[in-house]
Amino acid sequence: MTYSKALITALCALLAAVVLYKFSCPDRKDLSDEEMIRQILDKAQVYAGDRDREGLLSLVADDYSDDQGMKKNDLSRLIAFWFLRSKSIGVHFMHTSIKVTGNNARVDTQAVLTRGTGALGSVIPTDASVYDLQIQLERRDKQWKVVSHRRARVR
Repeated sequence: MTYSKALITALCALLAAVVLYKFSCPDRKDLSDEEMIRQILDKAQVYAGDRDREGLLSLVADDYSDDQGMKKNDLSRLIAFWFLRSKSIGVHFMHTSIKVTGNNARVDTQAVLTRGTGALGSVIPTDASVYDLQIQLERRDKQWKVVSHRRARVR
């Protein structure tokens, strides 16, 4: 194969890869608001499992304030406490509904929070709690951020 044929083949392969990527991985701007918000919930699950406090806080607005008077700094300390007292953390959302109105959104969901302690804590959860959550989000600079939430433990 000559140099020019190899170059053309490589360019065609690159072009095919770009086209395939474009159609299989849509840009953020192509996602609906609901899809973007579902991505936030997915990221929260991953960040919690990875014990990534900064990742979790990146989803929260700087002016976050909840019905119990917690601000973003308080939330940061609470997350650190959870991570310190547990070998593993899991968050699983179910029964999720999302309502978007302009630049505001409300997520109603149930969250199952699991944690593990001891030698097998990262394999077998030793504790689980279920919460009804109502999460308020606002679109800011084309990104959705959590601005508040309410929670109630399911008994």
